Amino acid sequence: MFSFVLLSLYLAVFYCSGWCRTGNIVYGGWKDIFVIDMTAGKVITKIPIESHINDLELTGGGKLIAASRKGLHIVDTSSMKVEQTLSMGIVDAVEHDAVRNLTYVLQHPGKDPNESKGPHRLVKLSGDDFRELGSVELEPWIYDMFLSPDGNSIYVTMMAGRMIIKVDAVSFAEPERLYFGKGEMWEGRMVMLRHLTFADDGSIMYALEQGESDSTCLWNYSTGTSEMKRSCLEKEALVQGITLSADGSRIFANGVSEFIILDSDGKEISRTGLDVEHRWLALSRDSSCVYLTASTGEHEGRITCVDMEGKVIREVMILTPLNSIAVDGS
Repeated sequence: MFSFVLLSLYLAVFYCSGWCRTGNIVYGGWKDIFVIDMTAGKVITKIPIESHINDLELTGGGKLIAASRKGLHIVDTSSMKVEQTLSMGIVDAVEHDAVRNLTYVLQHPGKDPNESKGPHRLVKLSGDDFRELGSVELEPWIYDMFLSPDGNSIYVTMMAGRMIIKVDAVSFAEPERLYFGKGEMWEGRMVMLRHLTFADDGSIMYALEQGESDSTCLWNYSTGTSEMKRSCLEKEALVQGITLSADGSRIFANGVSEFIILDSDGKEISRTGLDVEHRWLALSRDSSCVYLTASTGEHEGRITCVDMEGKVIREVMILTPLNSIAVDGS
């Protein structure tokens, strides 16, 4: 109790300048979810999950879905309480289609989150009662999944290799395999093609490629024509996530210990050095800043706000490690 009060008091000393008076609520966590009012700079509450959280997703209908090593946890954002838990084993990622009211989860094989000896399972759930509506098996060593803006396709990335798996979200038919660059999936197996983002209309998918000996490159993939264009950075970057600006003109990359801005053709605009390693990123609802999460110690975390020009505007310390993040506009 004392640590939570201390946490709230610590955060309260931060203030918001005019750029961030937007009412943004940020959900972030490691083994529990912390609900943070970024306007006031303070923790509203802690939602106990007591399991390592792999992903967070807001439904737009008053629900927050947490994917953890124990399954799926459905949180009511009004009461800030877990109202349902689905024991599904390890769930690596979750996506929600607010238009169709469907939820997609990526189930990890086995009980060890660091092993992937069997196929992952992509599962479609009803958004109301989370009944299973269908599933498809995927390869081992899956990394993450991304729902297209129109909700018609799910793109799944791998731990390594040049392949991205495309699943028809409606039919759940046999997945399509998209190969980027030369060769098949495991040619150039030290290449990682893990992080994706989309233009608002879904016409373009941007994929970030990096490898141990290769340059860091951005793929511009037309979802309509399947045309691919590749542009590489002069200086390598170890990227942990990418997101697109609201107007589609800039791509923001979380380079672990740096924040990188690219234009939509993959040309580097700027880099900002960061003093700690960051893991996840999310665009604020008013598109004025990108939130980066970091675990700065065993019992410490931080959310860093970086503006559209790459300037660090604000840092909020939290007495818990952070990885996953979801941003609400209420």
